[in-house]
Amino acid sequence: MGEEEFLSLMDAVASSLAFYRKKLDETHRITEVERFVELIARVDRILSHLPKKANKSIFEKYYPKETKDSSEYVKKKTNIFISYQDKDWDIACEIKRLLVSNSELDEDDVFVAHRDIPLAKKWRDDIINHLENCTHLVVLCTENYKCSAWRNQEVGYAMTKKDVKIIPLFWEGIERSRFGFIEGLQALPDYVNEENLEKIVNKIIEQIRLKK
Repeated sequence: MGEEEFLSLMDAVASSLAFYRKKLDETHRITEVERFVELIARVDRILSHLPKKANKSIFEKYYPKETKDSSEYVKKKTNIFISYQDKDWDIACEIKRLLVSNSELDEDDVFVAHRDIPLAKKWRDDIINHLENCTHLVVLCTENYKCSAWRNQEVGYAMTKKDVKIIPLFWEGIERSRFGFIEGLQALPDYVNEENLEKIVNKIIEQIRLKK
């Protein structure tokens, strides 16, 4: 990994952590629960060990806060955001197809950015609004995904929201420990490949109780 790629990855980590810390601080001020002080201290310790060049403001720069309140997006009972790296677009589309065809979900209940954002839309606004209103974030963890600053920020955003369930899908041959905070989330036990993709998607459907 070159220096530029490494710093890009650190940008994603620092940005997500800084956003997470901000939410922890806000929650602590409202609730005064001391547990949040410990969590904030842990985040600060991690941030202190990141490269000084890492840009902690990149998340809010590219995902502006003012887009969150758009009345165009209404949270549904189940609203799935598929987080993936651009090169894995075909797999993400297949996951969406299987989710819709094998469950009670409609096309509009599953979001795949490159497929579902209209050409005339401001794509950053559309992504942040879908993140704000999703109930589940399915993360397609491939070799391509781990070095994507944008996609890691989507996970960081979802982690700040208590009502969003994050479901990591680890592609066959990937080391889970290389995905930072994602590795610590509850994932399906099986690795994903092209042959078992439908089986894995059906497990997701069972997990969120969406059987037809």
